[in-house]
Amino acid sequence: MDVKSLKHDCVLVMDCFKEIVVWKGESVYKLEVNNEMTENVEWMVNEAVKYAKDQAVSRFPFPRIIVCHAGSGPERFLKNKVNPSTTSFKDNNEESGNFFTDEFGLNTFMNTLKK
Repeated sequence: MDVKSLKHDCVLVMDCFKEIVVWKGESVYKLEVNNEMTENVEWMVNEAVKYAKDQAVSRFPFPRIIVCHAGSGPERFLKNKVNPSTTSFKDNNEESGNFFTDEFGLNTFMNTLKK
C-alpha cells in the first residue's frame, strides 16, 4: 500500500502478519463523530471492520485488529508499513497526511535496481 492511498474520504484495510489495520480518513471520521454518516458510509465502515474480523478468525496466531482514523495514535501501525512514495514537502499533498520519512519509495528502489 502506498502513502498516496491515505485519502481523507476513504476507509482502508491493511493486512499485515501481526496486525489488521482498518483506517478511516479524516472526512469519514468527522462524519462518524458528528453522527452524520449516510447509510452508504456506515456500510463501508462496517464492512471494512467485518472483513478484518473475518480474515483474523482463520489465522493463528490471531492478529491484532486495530481500528483507527487519520491523526490518531494507532495510525502509526499503518504509517509504519506504507510505501513512502512521497518523502519530501514539495512532493507531498495534504491528503496523504504529511508523511515524511528518511526511507525511499519503491519506485526509487526499483530504478536503482535497473541501473
